[in-house]
Amino acid sequence: MTINRLRNIVKVRYFSETTGELSAREYTYYSVEPLKVGDIAIVPVRDSTGKAKVSAVNVPEAEIAAFADKVKTIPADSKVESKENPPELSAVGAELFPDNGGCVEPEEHEAESHNLDLLLSRKAVAIVNISPEHDQAVTALYQESLSILAHAEALAITKPEDMKLATDDISLISKVQKAIEAKRKEYVNPIRQHLDAINAAFKDFTAPLNKADTITREKIKTYNLDQQRKQREQEQINNLRMEAAQKEAALNQGELSEPVQLVEVVASPKKVVTDLGSAAMRDNWTYQVTDFKLVPDEYKIVNASALNAFIKSNKDTRPIPGVRIYNDPVVVVRPK
Repeated sequence: MTINRLRNIVKVRYFSETTGELSAREYTYYSVEPLKVGDIAIVPVRDSTGKAKVSAVNVPEAEIAAFADKVKTIPADSKVESKENPPELSAVGAELFPDNGGCVEPEEHEAESHNLDLLLSRKAVAIVNISPEHDQAVTALYQESLSILAHAEALAITKPEDMKLATDDISLISKVQKAIEAKRKEYVNPIRQHLDAINAAFKDFTAPLNKADTITREKIKTYNLDQQRKQREQEQINNLRMEAAQKEAALNQGELSEPVQLVEVVASPKKVVTDLGSAAMRDNWTYQVTDFKLVPDEYKIVNASALNAFIKSNKDTRPIPGVRIYNDPVVVVRPK
């Protein structure tokens, strides 16, 4: 009770910078300093903070008696202006062929930070958002999402008026979803663009090596296959000569007119080992369809995209053998 006398009890609604709207649900806090209805303050939200608007003051202690030990406190000097501090940023530097191996020493950064032109002439710098959990707009949207979820779980639709309320809820959900997705793209798109640029650059750097690797492997494969072909032909020649000698011996009471001259069979090496590494041929069985109609059904797949297009166009007016066409309605909401 002593603590409650030293702190005010207030209710707030979390503020969404993206949608410009307040959360539907109110949240209770202690406040070290007096606040009035309409004040904007930075309030603790789980492990972070969020911006909120005071919706009620002088809340009776009886309202929070059941959970008073769980109520968080709004610290002193939390009331803010409408302008929000920017989210945490990170400067990510990249340089392709730096003199120092790509390492940016703190002293070097401080010495050059006063001259932006010089800094950018030596390094490609990307400023990106990296901590959405510290972005007050994001945390406010998250708290609003929790409130919406709790409302959805408690929702019961039993009459037409409930349908109207549910439609409003879905419209709000869609609006908050779009707001969160917009914030996600604010964080992801710059990173993705720089990642694509980096990957493209390194793809160019490795292209000569990849091409050399492909050429060399193909030449090794061609040589090995040619050696295997020669080995098979040599073995075939010897088999034919032995077969002819056996037939001659059968006609001449086991005698041959001349010795059988076999060719030398040169076996292709299965593995080549050097001081730097080794190379060998490995079986890689694959397939090529020569007649799709003859392929067993278990190896065929349904053309889902063609089926979906056909059904959307014809609905259930044109049946397809082996396919059940049915309507599975979905709720469509168009927020205003």
